[in-house]
Amino acid sequence: MWNGLSKKISAQGKRKLYKAYLSEIASIENSILYYIRRAINANNNIEKDYTDPYILEISKVCKKVDREKHRMDAFIRFKLTKDQIYFATIEPDFNVLPLNSDHFQKRYADQKWLIYDLKRKYGLYYNLKQVQTVSMEIASNINTESSALAYFTPEEMQFQELWGNYFKSSNIASRKNMQLHIKHIPKRYWKYLSEKKF
Repeated sequence: MWNGLSKKISAQGKRKLYKAYLSEIASIENSILYYIRRAINANNNIEKDYTDPYILEISKVCKKVDREKHRMDAFIRFKLTKDQIYFATIEPDFNVLPLNSDHFQKRYADQKWLIYDLKRKYGLYYNLKQVQTVSMEIASNINTESSALAYFTPEEMQFQELWGNYFKSSNIASRKNMQLHIKHIPKRYWKYLSEKKF
């Protein structure tokens, strides 16, 4: 089926369908099914036929998923655990973790890391060779300051505090534009940003 679809739509079109699926939006499967049926039965490429509400919906959903993926690339903050793994937790609106894999594998190729999606209860673990999908129980208090020393190295906690202090001292209070700040870094991400905890 997937191979047959390749004859009708581009690799980018197939990627859009995958991203729409990762959105987890209620009833998106119906739109994906419609898109596939229409693509297979059409004589021409239907990818840019935005007069069709289903194709337009897939395109809009894909943009939302892309936006969330890029925000995760920017807003994920790692902390070094006591077993020398850089660890981060996230709760994105969409299931974007599979899309983030390549970015973090290239960017942090020399470090072991684990990004865990608390909402979907799975994560990606990089062991310096490959990225693996992992599932495990994560303590609900892992991101609280009171329990941080149980999981993370004391040096890491000092770095977190230094980063928070740098962030505070480099801001100019008189030039603060909270509306613009929230536009670029929505409040729902703040709980994972180390600079927002101090």
